[in-house]
Amino acid sequence: MRKFFLTVIALAQVFLFFPLSMVLATSSTTNTSGFESGLTGAQKSVQTIGTQTGTQANLPTLVGNIINVVLGILGIVLVGMLIWAGVMYLTSKGEAEKTKTAIKLITQSIIGIIIILAAYAIANFVITALTTAATA
Repeated sequence: MRKFFLTVIALAQVFLFFPLSMVLATSSTTNTSGFESGLTGAQKSVQTIGTQTGTQANLPTLVGNIINVVLGILGIVLVGMLIWAGVMYLTSKGEAEKTKTAIKLITQSIIGIIIILAAYAIANFVITALTTAATA
C-alpha cells in the first residue's frame, strides 16, 4: 500500500509541475518542416482544431481541463481508498494489526486528498493566470 501512496504522490507532483514546463517552453521557432514549434505553434494548432469543431479553445484552457480531469480522477481514487480504509477499520473487530493498518491507510488517504486539493488550487490559479495573460 505504501507503493501505491507514493505513486499517487509522484503522479500529483508530475501533473502539478507539468504546467510549469509548458510555460517555460515559450520559444517559437520554425522547424525544417515549416511548422512552428513551442507554445505559439501549439496555440495555433489548438485554435485550428477549435475552429473546425465549432468551439472556442486555447492552449491554457485545454491544458487546464486535462489537469482538472486527472486531479479529479486522483481525488476519486483517494476518496475510494478512504472509504475502503473505513470499512477495513469497522470490520477489524478490535484486532490490533488490522486496526493499525486501517488507521494508517486513513491517515495516508487524508494526506493524499489534501495534496490533491492543494495541487488543484495551484493548477487552477496558474491556468487562470495563463488564460488571462493569453487573452490580454
